[in-house]
Amino acid sequence: MNNLKMMGITARTMFLTGLMTGAAPVAMAQESETRSTRTGDGVSLEDIIVTARKFEERLQDAPVSVTTVTGETLEKRGIRDLSEITKLASSMKFDSDADVRAGVSIRGVGQSSDVNAAPGVGMFIDGVYQPSSAFYTVPFFDAQRIEVLKGPQGTLYGKNTMGGAISIVSRDPTDTLGGDFMVEGSSGPQIVANAAVNLPIAGEEFGNRTSVFYRYSEGLQKNRTTGENANERRDFAVRSKFVARLGGLRSMLSLFHADLQSAPFAYSTTNLGLNDPIDNVTKDINGKIVSKYTSVNFTNSLELGDTATITSLSSYDHANVDTLGDADFTGVSALRVSGLLKRDTYAQELRLASSPASGSALRWLVGGYYSDDKIRSDSLSEARFPVVGFRPLSVGAKAEDGNNYAGFGQATLSLGDLELVGGLRYDRETRTNVSSEIGLAGVTRFDERVVSKAWQPKVSASYHFAPEVMVYGLVARGFRAGGFNALTAPAAFRSYQPEKTTNYEAGLKSEFFDRRVRLNVAGFYTDYSDILQSDIFLNPTGGQTVVSRNGGKARSYGVELDGAWRVTKGFTLTGGYTYLDIRNKEIPLGQIRRRVSSFSPHTFNVQADFVQDIAEDWSIAAHASANYIGRTPIGTEVEWRDAHTLVDASFDINYANATLTIFGKNIFDEKYYTSFIPRTSTALRTSALGLLNRGAEYGVRLSAHF
Repeated sequence: MNNLKMMGITARTMFLTGLMTGAAPVAMAQESETRSTRTGDGVSLEDIIVTARKFEERLQDAPVSVTTVTGETLEKRGIRDLSEITKLASSMKFDSDADVRAGVSIRGVGQSSDVNAAPGVGMFIDGVYQPSSAFYTVPFFDAQRIEVLKGPQGTLYGKNTMGGAISIVSRDPTDTLGGDFMVEGSSGPQIVANAAVNLPIAGEEFGNRTSVFYRYSEGLQKNRTTGENANERRDFAVRSKFVARLGGLRSMLSLFHADLQSAPFAYSTTNLGLNDPIDNVTKDINGKIVSKYTSVNFTNSLELGDTATITSLSSYDHANVDTLGDADFTGVSALRVSGLLKRDTYAQELRLASSPASGSALRWLVGGYYSDDKIRSDSLSEARFPVVGFRPLSVGAKAEDGNNYAGFGQATLSLGDLELVGGLRYDRETRTNVSSEIGLAGVTRFDERVVSKAWQPKVSASYHFAPEVMVYGLVARGFRAGGFNALTAPAAFRSYQPEKTTNYEAGLKSEFFDRRVRLNVAGFYTDYSDILQSDIFLNPTGGQTVVSRNGGKARSYGVELDGAWRVTKGFTLTGGYTYLDIRNKEIPLGQIRRRVSSFSPHTFNVQADFVQDIAEDWSIAAHASANYIGRTPIGTEVEWRDAHTLVDASFDINYANATLTIFGKNIFDEKYYTSFIPRTSTALRTSALGLLNRGAEYGVRLSAHF
């Protein structure tokens, strides 16, 4: 057995070594390939353009901490999910055990494993807020870039961005007929394909870009009870984007649909503990999650001469989720849960902003926002082997409505090398919940209302000591709206109140050695009030229910470093590091002491990229990266997951507009639990549950542009 394990490690080492030696010294780069006005000999680092403040500017000029990943980087690395973005953004963490459950945190802020809770990190696609963390598991494709904004972004982005915001920008149509395609096969097995066609219908005035995505994966685990694949999935998505330009008017219509099917909650039963991961899925049924998402985005922007621009974003998002699962996670058919959820969200944002063409030292923006959110859900929890003290059956229905109104504004004053920014937003959201539960004792009805309102100010100052050196400081507030827990939650925790954060930050952005080296540093301190935490309670049938409840006050502080070094024209190194200390300051009476966040105190990533021309139209490239996650608290103070390092590598052969890639992910096959639930969480289960990460994957990818 030891010989087989050693042979596996040797094979992976040879794979990585081959990639390294095949292209000289491999370098690392998450460095954005975005091109801007900077020109040079190819040795200087390119400018990174961001829109974090709702207008285009250089990353080095923006007084905010941002990680930007371009579409080219996403394609080269095979990144299609937010879980992969964490390998490039050291301050970001992503957890998901099913298509409809995702927890995202930035700097330890925002994570929640409760699907009923609002996210603490907002996600925006082409400027439109995604109304639920369930949307966070939808694969992204044909993206122009992704920006990860760190720290509260409430002034410009609104509610539920107290930890930060993730902005995904899809590719626009161009005036050139063409397209892209990619097909990939990897161990598992897994097949991924996507294609895009660009149609210039009327030159530069009107065009369309349509892209499709498909993924099938058998998964890397077997259900030992049924013999089926424990985490099989099949995804299909399509986006069609129309852009029209007429004088100073730009109109964009984006139509999106996704159909995702997967087997959820592939937890292994274990009595070995958190740091002895095993593959032991023993559910009596695999279950299913069928998710369908439809989105419509109609955005119009009109230039009012050289004075101002008015922008309107109108959107509609629909989600339909059908679930069936084994709630006891054993080979005995003891607990069964199912549910159906429908969600419809309409939103409208209107902004008026000064035009850069005005040449004024004062840049300003004002706007208003409204959304209408409707959730309808039905649930069934069934105990086929009832336990004394628990019901054999629980049926529930829920109707939740929410309305959000907001007004906001921000002004930026440039005084030579000094820039001053002040902004303010007021949000008010009213949510009502009418729900009922049917059990043996009859019908129990709940009629609840939660009002969330908050002022979200932001002030910042920045100063350029030199064209390549800037320092900044800022203070910003954010909040997560209150809401309701699941029907099966205890009566005392039917709802929860808003959570608020105040962030104090100072940073340095610098480039030196003829702009071949870039180093950005940020230090931050954050205060939390009414912090939202997740607990697990027994539901009426003896299963488990994740409940969100307010947990007092907390504080965090830390430091972030992001850097890049263009060693030679074809050799680039980049990396990032985050240190975080986050603790409770005040715990409500009756609650146990818990870790505020399951975020490691130390995380870092390094990437290396090398590219070399070898003949006319021919080149080779190699990439290697390592993502280190230190000891991580899971649940209570005493449960810590061991540190681990994920290593990825790839080798490219490029000819003209086509690329053949050989790649490996987690090539040393690190194994750990991404989620862990103690054995005491349910009345019908005597083992703990652990959700294994994806093991080593190897594959081949062919892509081309035409």
